[in-house]
Amino acid sequence: MISRHVRHRLYALGLLALGACRTTDPDDGPQWVEVAPAIDGGVLLAAAALGQDLVFVGGDLSSQPGVTPGGPGYIVRLRDGALCREDDVSDNTLWWIAASSDDEWYAVGEAGTILHERQGERTDESVQTEAVLYGIFDQGQRVVAVGGDVWNSNHGEVWLRDAGGSWSALATDLPGVVFKVWDRWLVGDGVAWTLEGDTLVEHFPPDQARLLTVHGRASDDVWAVGGSQQPVLLHWTGSAWESIDVDPRCFSSGLNGVWVSPQGEVWLAGFFGGIGMYRDGTWECPERGVTSQHFHAVVGHQDSRFFAGGDLFGAGDNIGTVLQQGETAPVVVSSRLPPC
Repeated sequence: MISRHVRHRLYALGLLALGACRTTDPDDGPQWVEVAPAIDGGVLLAAAALGQDLVFVGGDLSSQPGVTPGGPGYIVRLRDGALCREDDVSDNTLWWIAASSDDEWYAVGEAGTILHERQGERTDESVQTEAVLYGIFDQGQRVVAVGGDVWNSNHGEVWLRDAGGSWSALATDLPGVVFKVWDRWLVGDGVAWTLEGDTLVEHFPPDQARLLTVHGRASDDVWAVGGSQQPVLLHWTGSAWESIDVDPRCFSSGLNGVWVSPQGEVWLAGFFGGIGMYRDGTWECPERGVTSQHFHAVVGHQDSRFFAGGDLFGAGDNIGTVLQQGETAPVVVSSRLPPC
């Protein structure tokens, strides 16, 4: 039997030979296009808009889980309609990026890795922990990084950066790995909190759901996604979590990423090519599959939505995948990216 890893490799090679995969005719409206199906260097795990640019981060996951961190980490940048790459950005795989302005960002990753770039000057602000930092968010007066130990203790960690630039641990033994942070919200493996000052206030999800990402528009419009075998979509309405039924035509497995547009569209990314949008009880997704790769994050940029992922379960060297959905002609690129 052909392994999943080999199937993914054969599929990626086929896409490279055929070019980008398009699911709709250009005259039919929004298009779902796999613009970079098999980027060498590792999976892409997150993206953030920096002015006119869109910056993806990721890295090679082919390590010994729980023993040695994955790496190295790299960056892919969308600029002027083309993709380029920056290799060896970090010794360790980068799991998330958050932009606080057009010229400043933070990225986090394995073994306590924290990178900070401001006005083109990049510094290493990594903290002393063996945990993977899976998420980060700039609140303005302080920056919040979250993570934990998935493979052993399953404990979560929260780190804070003060206005002076110093990092300190707020908590290192939480009852569940914390995967993402947005605004005051922190979500993770069966857990969810709001950060009120230096106090974590519990808002645990129903059925101890495993939550991977959180995003929203306001205090009474917060969305969290997760699940493993089955997709989980939760909506915080201001006082409680509401469970939303997920259309099986769009998603058949767990959800990894969520991004809420200013108009209230809830864009979702998941395993096995899961991509789609939910709004007011209506689902939108491709009529047929675009790819079998897995997507870890989704973000809006200009008039498009971009999905970041790759072969998350592949053994050996990983590949990264970028998919675009939008009204305008999509960016179609070769997977052999030039250096930035």
